Amino acid sequence: MATQQQQDFGSLVKKIEELEERQNITAKYAAGVKRELDELTKEFLDLQQRFEAQVTLDNSSNGDKVINQTVTDITVADECQNLMLPKSSGVLLTNSPEVQPVPDDTEENSSSVDAALTDTEPNEVESNTQSSEVEQVDIVIQQEYSTAFSDEEFKIERLMWLLNKMYAAEEDPKDIPISREEFLALGKQGKKDFRGFNLTGIDLSGIRIGDYLLSKANLSGAKLNKVTLIDTNFEGANLSGVNLSNTNLSGKKFIGVNFYRANFQGANLQGANLEGANLQGANLSRANLQGANLEGANLRGANIQNAYYNRKTIFTKDFDPNKAGAYLIAQESSLRNADLAGVNFFRYVLSAVDWREVNLSFSNLEQTDFKEANLSRANLQSTKLSSAKLIGVNLVDANLHRANLSGANLITAELTGANLSGANLTGANLTASNLIKVNLRNAILKGTIFKGANMSGVNLIGAGLSHLNLNCACLSKAILCGSSLYKTNLKGIDLSLADLRAADLTEANLEKANLKDAKLDGANLKGTKLSGATMPDGSIHE
Repeated sequence: MATQQQQDFGSLVKKIEELEERQNITAKYAAGVKRELDELTKEFLDLQQRFEAQVTLDNSSNGDKVINQTVTDITVADECQNLMLPKSSGVLLTNSPEVQPVPDDTEENSSSVDAALTDTEPNEVESNTQSSEVEQVDIVIQQEYSTAFSDEEFKIERLMWLLNKMYAAEEDPKDIPISREEFLALGKQGKKDFRGFNLTGIDLSGIRIGDYLLSKANLSGAKLNKVTLIDTNFEGANLSGVNLSNTNLSGKKFIGVNFYRANFQGANLQGANLEGANLQGANLSRANLQGANLEGANLRGANIQNAYYNRKTIFTKDFDPNKAGAYLIAQESSLRNADLAGVNFFRYVLSAVDWREVNLSFSNLEQTDFKEANLSRANLQSTKLSSAKLIGVNLVDANLHRANLSGANLITAELTGANLSGANLTGANLTASNLIKVNLRNAILKGTIFKGANMSGVNLIGAGLSHLNLNCACLSKAILCGSSLYKTNLKGIDLSLADLRAADLTEANLEKANLKDAKLDGANLKGTKLSGATMPDGSIHE
């Protein structure tokens, strides 16, 4: 019983929402009807003023002129009748003074005419008789004018036409621009079919659009950046000038879609089907075009600077992506000086690639295979490289400031002069790597393996070195002042000329370590094991 009541209540709520939607649409068109009626009223008043002006002008005209031009007057009257529109308040008025209306003071005029007839000659009487006939014709004309201006039937027909137009539009509201709020409200009601709808300029950025039908819809100028599209159908839609920057469009179908001057900057179009699409003047800079189908697409004037593609990408015949400024991402390719900041190469295999001086800052390179690649002087600032394979990679003078290298494999990597300040090297393996003069200031080194690494001249100020595996590592000339080496195993380590001032060496193992010419001023050596160690003065500690 309760379930039935809930269903009835839900059904009632839905019907109310539908009525509210219909009421909103009706309100829009009612406003349109009011505007039309206001315009008609204005036109009617304007014509009435013109008619009154005509009457005033005719009253001031010479009566004798009317008598002498009787035939002309009748002709003018006929023309006026022909010019009047059936059932219309719009009457064509002439400025001719020949058409005279009947004056308001009928009795006074009648007396004047009688007096005139008493004192006139026979020809004058005949003339006055003709004048009287003309006046009767004028009265008929005025009556027709009055009938035309007071014709209510025209107003009713005009109103009915507007109402019919309103109902027709209410039945098919596709031409009415829809706002973001209306679109979302319709979506919540379960509507998914927006084929042919007018969505010009709509802001749908950041929202999730499911399996909607948007084929042949007008989305020109719409904002769709960072929108989530799931099985959305845009076939034949107008997306000219649309903003899709930084949006994930991988695998989406845009066959024959109009993207004239659209913004795809930084968008992910990997595997997207853009066959036959109009991309004239579109901005595809920094876009991911790997595996995309652009066959037959119009790329005239399109900007694909710093976009990247692979060997699976299909371009329009005779289009050279390299000349247009795009980069080929493939093994053993050359990407020297490429600007690929912010790209997503998660789990890519990019071994033996020439990455010299490339900009990959703020990119996602997690679990990517860079084996034997050349990344010397590359900008990898704040890049995600966790669990990346960097075996034997050349990272000489590379910028890895605040990069995340947790769990990365850097065995035998060449890192001379690299900047790893503030980098996260938790659990990273740098066995036998070359770290000469590397900057590891404030780096996170929890569980980092430096076994057999050459760390000569390395800067470890502020770095936590506790519990590290530094077996056989060389720390000659290393800067370790103020470093925490609590309980660190430094047995047999070369620390000659190292700067260990104010370092915490509490309970550290320095047996047989080489401390010749090392600076130990202010260092905490409480419980430190120094058996067989070569002290700064060259003596052997017993």
